[in-house]
Amino acid sequence: MANIEEHFAQVQGINEALVSRELFDFIRSIESELTNLNRKLLNEKSKDIYGDAIGFYSKATEVITKGRKKAGEPFDAKDTGSLLNKLYARIEQDRVVFGSTDSKVELILNSDNWLSHDLFGLTDADLNKIIQEKILPFMIANYRKNLGI
Repeated sequence: MANIEEHFAQVQGINEALVSRELFDFIRSIESELTNLNRKLLNEKSKDIYGDAIGFYSKATEVITKGRKKAGEPFDAKDTGSLLNKLYARIEQDRVVFGSTDSKVELILNSDNWLSHDLFGLTDADLNKIIQEKILPFMIANYRKNLGI
């Protein structure tokens, strides 16, 4: 067990640069989880980042899809080309950026068919879940490791 001077020396080794680098590396390691949460939000929940509906299929869509998509059903973003498959979450400087590399993103975001254009990101509930289940445990374990406790 360390004495008070040894603990003090360990605490002094924890600085903004160290915490920032370790947190950056950790968040980079869960980018795919963040992406999957965004994909689930759009595809399974049919919600935007605020929890609002992204859109509903029309009668014309029901006819075009021969009933596969029913009028009034929520969008699932499957028929938007590669929007779902090309979703990403990546760290850029001091933030996590969500988006899609699908060539039709601008067309989708500018379409009047979608009720929301806030498609990329996480709901507050999903963000809180990531913080509680991933980031907080990482930070606690990391501080314990750095402090030798």
